[in-house]
Amino acid sequence: MRLLCVLTVVVLLVLTGCATNEVAPTETLPDPVNVPLNRASDSADEPLNVSIVLFEGESPSRIYEPIREAESAYLPVQLRDTLIESGSWGAVNVVATSDVAAELLVTAEIVESDAVTLALAIEVKDSRGRIWLDKTYRDYATDYPYEALLNLADDPFQDLFNQIANDMAEVLEQQDATDYSEILDTAMLRYAILLSPDAFSGYLLTDETGLVSMQGLPARNDPLYRRVRDLRLREFAMQDIVDEHFDNFYQDMQRIYPYWRQASYELLVYNDQLSGREQRGVRSGSWAAVESVYRTYKELKLNEDELRELAGSFEREIAPTVTELEGRVIELQGSLTTQYKTWRRILREIYSETRGLP
Repeated sequence: MRLLCVLTVVVLLVLTGCATNEVAPTETLPDPVNVPLNRASDSADEPLNVSIVLFEGESPSRIYEPIREAESAYLPVQLRDTLIESGSWGAVNVVATSDVAAELLVTAEIVESDAVTLALAIEVKDSRGRIWLDKTYRDYATDYPYEALLNLADDPFQDLFNQIANDMAEVLEQQDATDYSEILDTAMLRYAILLSPDAFSGYLLTDETGLVSMQGLPARNDPLYRRVRDLRLREFAMQDIVDEHFDNFYQDMQRIYPYWRQASYELLVYNDQLSGREQRGVRSGSWAAVESVYRTYKELKLNEDELRELAGSFEREIAPTVTELEGRVIELQGSLTTQYKTWRRILREIYSETRGLP
């Protein structure tokens, strides 16, 4: 009995260290609302493209650092897939760095993420700098059947992503033909300014609040502007290549992340129950209960080690990207961010060469 009490205290201390987020008693958390995804019956002739930047968010403790690193690339892919499924958008891509020339840019901060709660601070703005959404979304998985895990595609927080997609589609419906035209033209001009600031910066004016307004447009048959549009199409092709890398990472995460969530959920809930019993002066539990929690803790640590290795290899093990551009083969090496910066530099060089032609 004395040994049982000692082990119970040890497990309680371990659990307290793991549950770094303050979790309210499970029964007091509001039930998740079932949010169906609204699917577009039809889309615009030229639907807007969406760029989703890797999520940010500091880990609440050292324990969750590898998890946050992995989630920063995992969760954007889940949002991307939800937006694609809604049918309201053109191309939806996850990007390594913020794209100032995006037609619609989504940035997010992971406010809270464990097996019980997911909270994301989402900002969505168009190329004109107009904010579509600036809101924190929160969802709970108190009734998710973690013990079954019959379908890994059935994410416990899919309601949250459905709600974000529905809200974005609602703002989209409020845009008229003029808004569409302005968003598309402004995005193209911002891209042109990236390639050649001296030639195109006069077409856009940015005020002190960050709102961008057009002061005019180059002639549609302007050869330099046509060149910009051609290079932008190649840029989209590069984004598709990068997107494939995020897809592969997402699939790798599916091998372990749901099981880490399951083990984490069991520890969080048991820790809450254990704390409640201690406060009421009730004996913590039997030897079998303590042994069960310890096995769960060991499983969580094994899963966490795999996630740490997976997150660490995300940037290290990116294969060189080989692509063809203007009749030449280009090989990009390094991290995603390095490859993208190199790609942008090459495009600027090609554009500069074009400007030198008669």
